[in-house]
Amino acid sequence: MKTLNRFLCSVVLLLVTGIVLAACGGNDSAPQAASWGGGVADEASVWNVADMRELDTFSVTQRRYGGDDFAFLAGDTTVTSAPSPAATPVPATEPAAPSAPASVERVRHIIQTAMLEMETEYFDDVIADLRDIAPSFDGFIESEMLSTHWRRTFTIVLRIPAPHFETALAQVEALADIRHMSQNAQDVTDRFYDLTGNLDTRLIEEERILALIEEAETIQDLLALEARLSNTRLAIETYRSQLETMADQIAFSTITVTLFDAHEEEIIAATVTLGERIGGAFGDSVDGVVSGGQNIIVFFAGAVIPLGLLGVFGFACYLVVKTIVTKRRFRQE
Repeated sequence: MKTLNRFLCSVVLLLVTGIVLAACGGNDSAPQAASWGGGVADEASVWNVADMRELDTFSVTQRRYGGDDFAFLAGDTTVTSAPSPAATPVPATEPAAPSAPASVERVRHIIQTAMLEMETEYFDDVIADLRDIAPSFDGFIESEMLSTHWRRTFTIVLRIPAPHFETALAQVEALADIRHMSQNAQDVTDRFYDLTGNLDTRLIEEERILALIEEAETIQDLLALEARLSNTRLAIETYRSQLETMADQIAFSTITVTLFDAHEEEIIAATVTLGERIGGAFGDSVDGVVSGGQNIIVFFAGAVIPLGLLGVFGFACYLVVKTIVTKRRFRQE
């Protein structure tokens, strides 16, 4: 009986001790369950999955315990902004429409030219005025020519800056009477930009070829690259020359003026009489005859030797034929 009582007391004591130990163990595990890395997390430090997905940027460590998603811990989370339950929801804004690519506006390039035939009684004065027009607009005189055959004629080519073309042309028109005039405006925009693009392409090609030449390992590769480089540079110079010429024609318009002396024409027409015209025609006839005779003399002078040789050959032929005919007659007799 005493042994049974002792056994029951021991069992009860063990049960009480186990209950006390279990209670102490539960109190110690509560803070450990909410800790990570040796730290204790409070209620404000723990975020659930839905809250963490609302953050702008985050880096978390996810734990699985007992088949359920475990809490994310503030100690292992890098956050730029914390969610606020009471925050006022911000209305969603529509995404900005993509901006259209800026169109490159090309500048129009036009070559302007004008040609005039004019006449005036004040020939010398108009020539002086024509020479002054181009410098007054910061232009230049490209060429000029004076002819005095039969009647005086003056031709001048003026190069005028394009913005002053119409003004300069109006000044030229006011200097004398216009017999004929033509004006042209040629749009070379497409051609200009085509040449510019071709030149840029060739320049890029030149740089690449130079880079390949530096890396060439064989003589054959080097010779082939140098030949290609020569062709590329020739194309570059051609494009540059065409662009320079076109740019000059665009920047400076061209006005070509041919001026006739009307006063000299009137004087010649008024002073020539009928007798003078007859005398002139007779003189021209005599001059023609004399000139023809001189040409004949010159011809025979140049043909003396050939004619002499031809005469000797003809005389020899005559002697041979005569001798043959004489022998035949002698035999017949």
